[in-house]
Amino acid sequence: METLKRFAIIITFLLSTGLSDISSAQHTLNPRSITQLNEVFDNAEREWTYTISDGDRPPSLSDVGLVFVTGDSDIIQTIDRDGAIVWEKRSPEGMATVDVQTSSDGRFVRLVHLRNEKNGTVELLTSDGQTLWTKDLNSLPKTQFSRSGDYMLSDPIILFSTPVIVFETRTGHDLWRRDGKAVAVRGWGENKLAYVENNTISSADLTNGRTLWSYPFDVLLPGVGPGVKVWDIVSSENGRKLAVSVRKRQTTRTGGFDQAGNLLWMQDVDGVETLLGITPDGRFLTSMVYRPGKTQLKLIDADTGTEIWTLLARVYDVGFNVIMNDRLIFSKKGGTLILTIDSSGRLRDQALLPRMSIEYVGLRSGLSSSQNQASQRTVLLLEDVQSERTFFIESIER
Repeated sequence: METLKRFAIIITFLLSTGLSDISSAQHTLNPRSITQLNEVFDNAEREWTYTISDGDRPPSLSDVGLVFVTGDSDIIQTIDRDGAIVWEKRSPEGMATVDVQTSSDGRFVRLVHLRNEKNGTVELLTSDGQTLWTKDLNSLPKTQFSRSGDYMLSDPIILFSTPVIVFETRTGHDLWRRDGKAVAVRGWGENKLAYVENNTISSADLTNGRTLWSYPFDVLLPGVGPGVKVWDIVSSENGRKLAVSVRKRQTTRTGGFDQAGNLLWMQDVDGVETLLGITPDGRFLTSMVYRPGKTQLKLIDADTGTEIWTLLARVYDVGFNVIMNDRLIFSKKGGTLILTIDSSGRLRDQALLPRMSIEYVGLRSGLSSSQNQASQRTVLLLEDVQSERTFFIESIER
C-alpha cells in the first residue's frame, strides 16, 4: 500500500510538472526605485537612523537598542535611538568579541569571545546587559535562536554536521539532544523542529524531543550516497508546510511535506536550487535556481509543487529574507528587492530600495518585546552598503 501511495505521488508530480511548465509566467527584473519602505507598505515606519564609527563591527538589534562591538573588539555597547549608551561592558580579559546576535524578539543577546582561533566562550545576556550564562565555545555547537527566542538550537554549518541539541535560552540548560550527524536543523512553527540525519528527515517536539514523524530519503533521492553535498530545509510559520531539497552534483530534487509528514509533491531541477522560505500561511515556497549564465527567483505552490512564476533576478541567501503572505523582501546586489504578490501568487509589483541591505530581521510590538503575535511588527535593520556605517531601523505591520 505504501509503495502504491508513493507511486501515485510520483505520477502526480510528473503530471503537475508538465502543466506547470505550460502555465508558469516568466518575468524580467524591472523594479521601480523607492527611498523608504512606506512607499510599498502603507503602515511602514522609519523608527530611527544611526551611524556607527569606523572600525565598529556590524550591529544587531535588541528590544532596547542597537548592539555592537567597538573597533578594538573589547567593548560591547547598546545605544538607544538618540545615540545615548544604554549599557556597555568589556570583553573578558585576553579575548576579543567577534560576533553579536540577538533573538528575533529582542530579549536576548549572544556574544562570541575568542582567545585564539580554537578557544573562546559564548556568553548569553538579557537585552539590558545582564549575563545569564557563559559556555566554553568548544563544548557548544553553532547555535540559532528559536522563533520565540525561548530556545536555542544547534545550527549545522554547510559541509559540517552536528548533534541535534535544544536548550533553554534563559537558563542554558539542555532540554534534549540527538547524538548523531545532523546536516540541517530548523525550527518549525511554535513548538516543533525539523532536521535531516542519516538520509532521513524528521520532525520532533521542540520541548521534549519526541519524534513526530520521519521520512527516508530513498524516495526523494534513490541511491543517496557520495556526491550529495547539501540539504536545505525551509518551514512555514504556521507549522503546516515544510520543504526539503537534496543536491547531487548539478541536480536538485525538492519535496514538499505537510505537518503530518505526508509527501505532497516532488520536483527535479537541472541546476542548483536554494530554498529561501515559505509564506507564513504555508501557501507559497520561494527558491533561487542557479544555472550557467542564468539565475532565477521562483515562486512555487506549496500544496502541489507547481511553478507559478520565475523572475530573472539573483538575491542573496543570507538568512535575512522576509517572507510575508503578500510581500517577499530580499537583499540583492544594489539594494533590497520588495516583490508584491496577490492571493493567487501572481507577481503584481517590483520595488527596489537602493543601497540598502538587510542585516537583521526581528519581531516587535513597536520596538518593545512582545509575545502577542497579533500586535507584532516586523522590524528590519538596514545598512547603507556604500557607507557601511549608517543603519536604518524600519518596521512593518505584520
